[in-house]
Amino acid sequence: MSPSTNVRRLGIYFLLLSLGMAHAQERSIVQEIERLADNETSAEALEALVSHGEDAVPELLGEAWEGSELSTRGWAIVCLSQIGGSQAQESLAKLFKDRDQPELVRTWAAAACVQLAPDSEALLDLVALSQTFPALTRPLGMRLSEALTGESSAGELARVLKISYTFPELQPALAPAILAQGADALCLLMRTGSSNELRWQATAYLGTLAIQGDATVPAAVAETYSFDPQAKQVPWHGGALYVPGVSYTEESARKLCGNLVRWHLWCERFGKPEEQNQIHNNLRSLELARMAGYDSPAWEDIGTDGWLLLWGKTMGKTELRAILEQQNVHQAVRYQNILASLP
Repeated sequence: MSPSTNVRRLGIYFLLLSLGMAHAQERSIVQEIERLADNETSAEALEALVSHGEDAVPELLGEAWEGSELSTRGWAIVCLSQIGGSQAQESLAKLFKDRDQPELVRTWAAAACVQLAPDSEALLDLVALSQTFPALTRPLGMRLSEALTGESSAGELARVLKISYTFPELQPALAPAILAQGADALCLLMRTGSSNELRWQATAYLGTLAIQGDATVPAAVAETYSFDPQAKQVPWHGGALYVPGVSYTEESARKLCGNLVRWHLWCERFGKPEEQNQIHNNLRSLELARMAGYDSPAWEDIGTDGWLLLWGKTMGKTELRAILEQQNVHQAVRYQNILASLP
């Protein structure tokens, strides 16, 4: 027999061997799926099927959709959740939406989609599942919390906060991730949130953060309302002005109140009575007044002159003069009279 003949025969042998192996692998997937029904072999079968990767997906999807044994269908869905891939994810999404399927199968399919979601954005698109499938509330919340822990955009945090009050059942799982964003991120939403409900939620979480011992909250709140003499709008423009009721140091309380007094004067100069009223309602807080060291006027509306005089008595004539000079009104007779009344 010539060497070339041997080479050809060897090539045919390996070709037949590879075809046989492929056929064996196909049978193996089917056989492993059958072993999912047996409690003694299901764990091994799952591991073997997952090792096949996407090659096993078509057979597993067939079982998940049309299998005769409920438990085997469940195991097939678990396999698919571990293998992943667009084919598995898209088919499972259709499966949990199919009302003709058993409720348990739909729940398993929805849980697999939660498991397969690649990031927080994809998870946020699935939050409504917690109402259709209450059993998913905890795993969905936990996955969201894991995905959101660390840095995130203000828009993403705002969306999570909105979800937390739209779906109260998710709040316990989402709270750690929201708090992990820190005081600065929550202050930004408290000040600029697109709705008052969103601003209030951010304020409430700031209070929780402070209760948990985050000492940065008071200073962050004072900073978020910093006065800018060149501003075109107040920092909280477009919504409510919220100030969390936390324990401020005297320094942070005075910085916060000093900023608000400045904004009160600015609002009068630019004809913004609604914003002035918002400021007054916060400054008259008995607790905030106590921490900053002034006497609250309570329900009395003392106007801008009253707040300037009160703040001047608290902080001194030099501080009040600096406030007036910052807004270039220190030469006005009205304010000169207030300065003159201080010791």
